[in-house]
Amino acid sequence: FIEELEPLVQKYHYISFSIMATGIEFLGKCLDSSAPTWNVSGRAAENFKSAINTLAALTVYRSHDKLLYEALRCGFAHSFVPKYGLTLSSKNEMGHLIAHNDRINLRCEDFYKDTISACIEVIQMRFPDSNNKMNKNFPELSYEKF
Repeated sequence: FIEELEPLVQKYHYISFSIMATGIEFLGKCLDSSAPTWNVSGRAAENFKSAINTLAALTVYRSHDKLLYEALRCGFAHSFVPKYGLTLSSKNEMGHLIAHNDRINLRCEDFYKDTISACIEVIQMRFPDSNNKMNKNFPELSYEKF
């Protein structure tokens, strides 16, 4: 995931925001020890916000967790556009986490750096319960089958 996302961030900024929003929700699923499997439904908001409010790499987003869930994650998951309250930029278009016109801006490269740091943080965690889904084989996809 980490290696595959970087080229998208460099060339396809808009699409990469969608993937990163989904990735943050996935990180929350990794942290959710009450869910025995990956596909427990009805926990998207809890998982997304848990990742932001638990992982050190995402500390800077804690005061915006609700906005990011609703405007970024839900906006992209349901309509493939961010909802009002959020703007997206890349490179030097606008600074990261800058407030303007009652909105907060996310700069792709900064958001990517923080998202990848959060991924690495979870990868390096230890989950002592042998029954935790993080200690089980994760299904892999073969690109040759697509």
